[in-house]
Amino acid sequence: MGNHLSALALPTSASAAEVDATALRLIAKLSQEFKSTRANQQAAIAATAIRRAYEEYSHFADKTLSSEKTSFHSRLRLGQFCLAAGMITLEQLEEAVKEQLRSDRQLGEIFLDKQFISQEELDGLLIGQDLIAPEEEVSDLLALQLMAIGLVSEDLMMIALLEQRFAFSSVGDVLIRRGWIEPEIIQALTAN
Repeated sequence: MGNHLSALALPTSASAAEVDATALRLIAKLSQEFKSTRANQQAAIAATAIRRAYEEYSHFADKTLSSEKTSFHSRLRLGQFCLAAGMITLEQLEEAVKEQLRSDRQLGEIFLDKQFISQEELDGLLIGQDLIAPEEEVSDLLALQLMAIGLVSEDLMMIALLEQRFAFSSVGDVLIRRGWIEPEIIQALTAN
């Protein structure tokens, strides 16, 4: 039930009545017409994912699905770290990851070969990686919800969570500021 409840931003202790009410409320809010085309696209993706999660929850409501994850452990990976620091662009990261999948080489090595970063920058990043963002469990309901419904990838969420930590703002504010989520979508998902 964990992933289903994450899509609804509910704790695993939520009652069936809470799940029903939340699913209906979220689907109704996301079915409205939004100001921007992008917000309407994000709302359609979110509403479809929430419908699917609710249907799966309803189908498995009597069964124990305790193995599903309700949180994830974060450890900022090198590519995320470089992107968050503004050292590379998202396009450069995607290019390097594609190369990594083809060649089975380390991402840092690819960054060096493509001259995206220098050896000194790579050394500093590897040293600072654990100091700045050690592995920890992430349980922010909005972060889990946005990943569960497919609006934000785990990579982008890791960057947002890191930035949130240093900017002292909410995950939603960071995602909006970065232009990854439309403000109306955050409002629709978080408004009671």
